[in-house]
Amino acid sequence: MIRAELRFVSRIVALAWACGWACFFMVFTLADCGSPRLVLLRGLFAALVFFGSVAVSHFRERLGAALLILEGVALAVGCPLFLESRFTLGTIAVLIATFAGPPFVSGIALVLARKAVEPRRPQRVRRTRLHSMETVK
Repeated sequence: MIRAELRFVSRIVALAWACGWACFFMVFTLADCGSPRLVLLRGLFAALVFFGSVAVSHFRERLGAALLILEGVALAVGCPLFLESRFTLGTIAVLIATFAGPPFVSGIALVLARKAVEPRRPQRVRRTRLHSMETVK
């Protein structure tokens, strides 16, 4: 039961994260002034990356957990390096918490789901009748 709940929570967190940021990037790229094809390709690429990592974690749990953890760490390291001159430290901290936190937490939950110990159920004991064998003379 614990494993199933952890997997469910992990998948919901990853899917909510992917939906939120894919929608954000689609709206952000549609508001961008540029070539419509290039804008659409950038938005679709962002959505593909987000939903791709969620799909991998759904079908290949171990690989997906590693991918989500690596994605979270890469975003946590990359965001401050890329955005340090554009935003304040507080804005970057909130961005890291919402952008890099959920995939990292989701990946850790998938790893813990694989290692979670299920409560032991008492085994049913089969009761059989022991028949005594009579020897024929």
